[in-house]
Amino acid sequence: MTYLAVAIAASDTAAALAAMQQAAGRADLAELRLDLMAEFDLPALLAGRPLPVIVTCRPEREGGWWRGAEAERLAVLRQAAALGADYVDLEWDAAEALASLDRSRTQVILSRHDFTAMPDDLAARAEQLWQAGADVVKLVGMAQRLADCAPALRLLAEATRPTIAIAMGVHGLPSRLLAFRHPHALLSFAAPDQDPAGTAPGQITLSALHELYRVQTIDPQTAFIGLLAPDAATSPALAEGNRWLAGAGHNARLIPLPLAPDEDPTAALAALQPVAGLQGYILSAPPHDSHPVILSGSDHRFAPAREFSEESPSPLATDAAAD
Repeated sequence: MTYLAVAIAASDTAAALAAMQQAAGRADLAELRLDLMAEFDLPALLAGRPLPVIVTCRPEREGGWWRGAEAERLAVLRQAAALGADYVDLEWDAAEALASLDRSRTQVILSRHDFTAMPDDLAARAEQLWQAGADVVKLVGMAQRLADCAPALRLLAEATRPTIAIAMGVHGLPSRLLAFRHPHALLSFAAPDQDPAGTAPGQITLSALHELYRVQTIDPQTAFIGLLAPDAATSPALAEGNRWLAGAGHNARLIPLPLAPDEDPTAALAALQPVAGLQGYILSAPPHDSHPVILSGSDHRFAPAREFSEESPSPLATDAAAD
């Protein structure tokens, strides 16, 4: 099971407790980003938590906002473990601090982030973190184009232990949604509805994950169809298509495949499909054609597809082959 984790960047302890209460029952975990809080009372946060938590105090070198001393930051994480936080997130270059953490009630996520690009050696990086003693490995990169989702999805597909792999940014959206199909993907992060910007680029709101994508009913048989377009993330077709699929009783989801402005669709699909395993693709604005088209998951031939409507047949039932 892949958990739905809401990332909380509250101003203070009271606001964080309120945000956790709002998320309880809708999220499986809450990440408390202490580095983004003006002040926090860690014992109070953990004593009052209504759901399991990840305690994170991210330093600037890893994309966070902690500006205090490193010794003080590590002391906060040690305190979190001593108090029985469910998870503590520790950065890869501070792994030597693992020995000082009380792990009797706390699992340690060893994480590494790249805010400039998507590394192509995620498997090797993951192995380094496992060797360092991680309970969970977390590897994150910035997707500059749709094809950059492939390394993260490959890591999740090949994982045999709890793993978090994310392609950040709008072009990385598929990695956040397809994570729910992988049994060893520990979680995917959501932004709180009251703070839709979230704590990292590309986070999807909690409401959208529930209502638009119905992620908590995704199972190994769920089919995924990609909406392939530069503006896929904001297209009204996402809501229309997913509403149609749900109403028709299909165990399927329409997800955005946002192309970079200069990205070739065929090359993007060739990189993505071997690890995404999508049932098909809808190209919302194909070259020289004003009609949407659907592409099969097994090849990249174009075939006409009807618009979603109550009168239309299932978007899975097209002239294109499906795999």
